[in-house]
Amino acid sequence: MCDVWWIRLATGRRLAAATMECSPMTGMNRNERRKQAKLAAKDGGPSQQHNIVQQWFASAVQHHQQGRLAEAEALYRQVLNADARHADAWHLLGVLALQVGRNDIALEMLSKAISINQRIAAYHGNRGLALDGLGRPAEALASYDAALAIEPRFAEAHCNRAAALITLGRLEDALRAAEAALRLRPDDVNAQINRGNALRDLGRLDEALSAYETVLRTAPDNALAHTNRGIVLKTLGRLDEALACYDAALQANPNLAEAHTNRGVTLKNLLRLDEALTACRTAIQLQPRSAEAHYNLATVLHDQCRLDDALAGYDQALALRPDFAMARWNRACILLSTARFEEGWREHEWRSHRESAPRQFPQPQWSGEAIAGRTLLLHAEQGLGDTLQFLRYVPKVAATGARIILAVPGPLHRLVAQSFPDVVVVDDAGALPAFDLHCPLLSLPLCFGTTLETIPADVPYLSADPAAVARWRERLGPGSRPKVGLVWAGNPRHANDRNRSIAFEQLAPLLDVAGIDWISLQVGPRRADLSGAPAGFMHDVADDLTDFAETAAAVSALDLIVSVDTAVAHLAAALARPVIMAIPFVPDWRWLLAREDSPWYPTVRLVRQTRPQDWDGVVTKLAATLTRFIET
Repeated sequence: MCDVWWIRLATGRRLAAATMECSPMTGMNRNERRKQAKLAAKDGGPSQQHNIVQQWFASAVQHHQQGRLAEAEALYRQVLNADARHADAWHLLGVLALQVGRNDIALEMLSKAISINQRIAAYHGNRGLALDGLGRPAEALASYDAALAIEPRFAEAHCNRAAALITLGRLEDALRAAEAALRLRPDDVNAQINRGNALRDLGRLDEALSAYETVLRTAPDNALAHTNRGIVLKTLGRLDEALACYDAALQANPNLAEAHTNRGVTLKNLLRLDEALTACRTAIQLQPRSAEAHYNLATVLHDQCRLDDALAGYDQALALRPDFAMARWNRACILLSTARFEEGWREHEWRSHRESAPRQFPQPQWSGEAIAGRTLLLHAEQGLGDTLQFLRYVPKVAATGARIILAVPGPLHRLVAQSFPDVVVVDDAGALPAFDLHCPLLSLPLCFGTTLETIPADVPYLSADPAAVARWRERLGPGSRPKVGLVWAGNPRHANDRNRSIAFEQLAPLLDVAGIDWISLQVGPRRADLSGAPAGFMHDVADDLTDFAETAAAVSALDLIVSVDTAVAHLAAALARPVIMAIPFVPDWRWLLAREDSPWYPTVRLVRQTRPQDWDGVVTKLAATLTRFIET
């Protein structure tokens, strides 16, 4: 599963309804008003009829201002029955539609108003809101620009323009627009919220917090400011404070869907999954046609390993938004984890539409057709472990007769070059030689129509330098006790790291197994965990693991590797070394479900959690497995 949530940033937008100075007409029912209009047309002529229509309009405005929307709508439509070119009635009927969430109708009404009178800034500004609500931010921006061309000091248009620019990813422009609104109206909380949103997306988190706190000093019950402040706090890892912000937002506005959504995000990160499920379901009740809300619910179900329910949730999200790439990618992960490879590989191609998509090139992507004599660029994507796993396809590609250029991250370059001496290997961050077609490594299973039975599982398909392996064996020394490498934590930047890494202190039963020489292969910040181990208990070799070629040599000098799901585990398995891997309750798709072996790696044994976060049970099983390994 891709553990990425759709976080809804609540954006401040303001209606730009013109103020109407009028004297409302009261005391007559609809039949009486129609009768009076007919009399006016007969007895008083057009001027009298105009006055009656204007009185109806004034009465409609009064109903509208006092929240009696049904009465206001009826009167606006009566005005338009009498005068189809009453632009203000079309406008305010559109505003009313905006207020009840009917953006499609609002767009129609506001467009009619503009067709009658193009010189009213509010018409264009509110049309922009309708377009924004329909998910058409570029067109909305054009409407806001049209409003400002008429009235450059139109504060609401500057404010709403900032919101559209944020949606379009034009963050510096958004910040300038929000600040323009604040110069015209310094106390505009929506503009200040949009300023905070732009700062947040620019990564200027402290300034964003300050913007939201400015709003809350004068408007302590502003639910949007509480919600967006919570998003920033969550980004900073201050989850409990973020949760308090969402609770404050919901106290101010229990129906704010964004607050329920982001509360669910935070509860999920706190591993409070049942509460996250409730928050997501509430968000769906408030916004049943929100693809993002259904997606978020599906991710919680996915984390609970309720895969059929999660798949139904992703399908619901896709019924509402067929191009929702993250929903399609997570759906692919379920299909692949349940060995439905044919559909899974196809769906997996939607990863190219994500924000962190594989590198794009002007040359066409290879899809498995004949390419003998042509030059194909194979390029890495996603994590180092993914690259190591799918390098197994390089010999199959070479058998097609193509010339291969293989672009990989720098830490893998030397290992890959020595493993595939007949292939041109380049650093993926540098200049590339000329090529005819390209293919991401993770698209190769689709190109070859890989099924569970046809996975290319011959190992080793990577090679360690024999001289380097000899040096490591000499360094680690002789002895009859098995030498076991250990990795307990992965890349902390990985989206699912909180589920796949083990706290070092939880390994105590494993480390109590007698008769083992422990070798720490742990790199990165979690290497510091070794400071709590007894002196001399474990041989730490991290300083000498300078790249994956050196790590391959070290791993090849060991008898066994015990690891969580990391690149080192993939490396050892690709070298055909024995590996025992600790797998979380909801595994990555490649480890499938409910099996102790891996069709990808014949030398791997999987030890799985039976409950979320139950690493104690996994460590107990690992200790028993190690004991049997020593005895044999």
